[in-house]
Amino acid sequence: PSLEKSLVPSLEKSLVPSLEKSLVPSLEKSLVPSLEKSLVPSLEKSLVPSLEKSHVPALRSFEKSLVLILEKSLVPSLEKSLVPSLEKSLVPSLEKSFVPSVKASLVPSLEKSLVRRHEKSLLPSFE
Repeated sequence: PSLEKSLVPSLEKSLVPSLEKSLVPSLEKSLVPSLEKSLVPSLEKSLVPSLEKSHVPALRSFEKSLVLILEKSLVPSLEKSLVPSLEKSLVPSLEKSFVPSVKASLVPSLEKSLVRRHEKSLLPSFE
């Protein structure tokens, strides 16, 4: 225990940074490409089909049950509580600030661009 108390901090201070500087880049250059070439294709061939056979049906079943639960409990609850609340607070707020802002900025811009587009497309037919 005494040796561990003195040795571990010393190793952490000296050995770990040294390994991070030398070993990690070396491994990244040699090991990672090697693994990408050998291990990844192997896993794709063996693991993916296995997971698709075993887990996908279970996940689909879970998804179906979760959707049913959400449709039966959460959606009605939200419709009863959230929708009226949003209608009371958000809609008036949007009508007061957002809608006038859109009318003031976006509508004129759209009108200008649409008019230009129509003028460009109609003018050649009259010439």
